[in-house]
Amino acid sequence: MKILASLSFVLFSPVLASGGTFLVANGFGPGVDFTSIQDAIDAAQDGDLIVVEGMFRERLVIDGKSLTISGIGSFAAIDDPGFVPGVGPIILVENLDATQSFHMTNITVVNYIGPEADGIRVDNCDGRVWFERTDIFTDRGHGMRVTDSSNVMLSNVNMDPERAHTDVSGTPVPSNGLIVEAGSTVDAYGSRFSGSTGYHFPLTATFPIAGGHGAIVTDSKLQMTDCDLWGGMGESKLVGTCLAAAESGSGLKIRALGGSIPSVSVFGGTITAGLPAQFDPVCAPSPGVALAIDDPAGVLTTKVGTPRLLEMSNQTTPFGAFHLSIFGEPGDQWLLFASAAQVNGEASGSRAPGAWSRGRRGGAVRHLKLVRTGAGN
Repeated sequence: MKILASLSFVLFSPVLASGGTFLVANGFGPGVDFTSIQDAIDAAQDGDLIVVEGMFRERLVIDGKSLTISGIGSFAAIDDPGFVPGVGPIILVENLDATQSFHMTNITVVNYIGPEADGIRVDNCDGRVWFERTDIFTDRGHGMRVTDSSNVMLSNVNMDPERAHTDVSGTPVPSNGLIVEAGSTVDAYGSRFSGSTGYHFPLTATFPIAGGHGAIVTDSKLQMTDCDLWGGMGESKLVGTCLAAAESGSGLKIRALGGSIPSVSVFGGTITAGLPAQFDPVCAPSPGVALAIDDPAGVLTTKVGTPRLLEMSNQTTPFGAFHLSIFGEPGDQWLLFASAAQVNGEASGSRAPGAWSRGRRGGAVRHLKLVRTGAGN
C-alpha cells in the first residue's frame, strides 16, 4: 500500500446534524430528554441528532424526516418489543425526498419473529439513507429490505438471519440477509450479508426448508466493496423414515423480473454458497448444488481497483481541523462522504514516490475543496 496524501480539513459548520440534539436513555437523569427513541423521532425536526444509550424494546418509524441517530456508550440496541408476529420491521425509513437524508450509526438491531418482519426496511426514499457500524440479528426474518429507494449506503453493516420464518401465507421460507428490489440503488462497503439456515421453529413444516441467500437483487443496482456474502445451509429433515435435504442458499442471487435492468458490481470481498445439507441418497433426491453466484441474466461485473469510503471522526484536532491520511494503490477510487455540512480544506504533499494522486501520476494534491450540494452530502 502507498500513502497518497496527508489531508487536513477545517470545518466551517458542524459535521453531524446541524439542528438540535436529543439524548435518549433507559431512565431519566441529567441531560436525558426522552426514554423512548420513537418519542424523540416524533419531536425532532429536520437536521436534528438523536443520541441513544442503552437497550430499547420498540419499533421505529422515520417518515419523511432528515435525522441522525447515533449510539453511544458500551451498547446501544433496538430490540423486538414483544415477539408479536407480522407487525412489520424493527426500523422503517420511508418517504424521504431528494433534499432529505437519514443516518444511523453504532446501533444493534435485534428482531425475533416474522412474517415479513425485516430487521430494517427502507421504502420510497429518494434522499440518502446511510447505515454504518450497524449489526442486524434476526431470529426469523430478513436482515434488510430496500424497496424503491435510489440512494442507500451501507458501511460496516452485518446482517445475520439465524432461521427460516413463516411468510404471510403461513408457509416456512428462508430468511435472507439483504434484499434490494423495485429499482433501488445500494452501495455497500466492508459489510457482511448472510442467509439463514433452513431450520425453522416451531417445527410445523413437513418438508426441509432451503437455506437463505446472502443478498438478492431484483431489478435494482448493488455495488459492493470488500463485502462478504454467505448463503445459508439447507435443512436436513426426516420425511417419514427418509432423511431428505433442501438446497442451500447462494451468496448472491440476481433476478430480472421486467423492471429496471439489474446491475451488480463487486470490488474485492468473497461470495460463498451455503454448505450442502446431509441426505440419504437411497431414498431422497439430491437437493442440488447451490451456486455461489446465481446470475442467470449475466449482469454481474467485477471491477479493477477498489473504491474507498473515507470516514472521519467528528472530533477536531487542537487546531480545529481534521487530519486524514489516505492509503491505496494505482487505480483506486475515493469517496468522501460528510453529513450535512459545508467543508473546505487543503490537501498537501506528503506523497510516497510513484504514488497516484486523484487518478494522475506525479504532483502533489495542492488544494481540495468540498462544498455541500444538498442535505446529507
